[in-house]
Amino acid sequence: MNAGQQSISIDTRNLERRFVSLRTKEIPSAIRNTLNDLAFDTRMRMVREIQKIFDKPTPIVQRLPRVERASKQKLEANLYLAEFSGGQTNRKAASRAIVPHMTGQPNTRLKKGLEYRLMKQGRITAGEWMMPSKFVPLDSYGNVSGPETSRMLADIGAYDQYAGDAANTKIAKLAKRGGAGRYIWVRRKGLTKSGARGIYKKVGTKLVPMMIVVSKTPTYAKRFRWEEVAKSYVARRTEYHARNAFAQAVRKRG
Repeated sequence: MNAGQQSISIDTRNLERRFVSLRTKEIPSAIRNTLNDLAFDTRMRMVREIQKIFDKPTPIVQRLPRVERASKQKLEANLYLAEFSGGQTNRKAASRAIVPHMTGQPNTRLKKGLEYRLMKQGRITAGEWMMPSKFVPLDSYGNVSGPETSRMLADIGAYDQYAGDAANTKIAKLAKRGGAGRYIWVRRKGLTKSGARGIYKKVGTKLVPMMIVVSKTPTYAKRFRWEEVAKSYVARRTEYHARNAFAQAVRKRG
């Protein structure tokens, strides 16, 4: 080495260990955290979309968007529509509530519980549906309440063969609680002024239509654009969550 020149040796082993740790531990963790934060952020965006486009969506409908978390072993997070009914997984529930509004197709509207039981008993056909009249009391979400539906089923005897034992007991108790016979099933035209088949309520000497049989398949507008809204939001928010996750990873190894 010439005079005046100086040589400086640097031990890079510690720096190398840090880079190895970043590559093998912190970076996979940062990717996992990015995916999970992005998925949960997008889930909340889809919940807001449901609240915006549906009139008074029920809590169960608002809980349909769910997240399957990513892990270091599986760097993939999934946002999906869960299918819950009464706390039990049920593929039909999400279709009844959401899918028809995603596809806009008339044939995606599945039978609801009351309709399913009426169809099984031969009271309505696969191409017929039950439409509530203006006289039916609705709950805060604009639907016929569960207890009211149960009373209808109890009174017309439409639960015996197709509900489970626990449900039978519950509905049978409702029927005995002073409400038995309040609702009747009218199966022939001409028995009422409206001339429509369906569930009627006895009010004094009158029969008031409550749930009427219709043969026109319900149709829905394509207004819940799940895929389009989610993809657009993910594209806007990915950089934000990645930047935060990787900054945290660097600070952890700093």
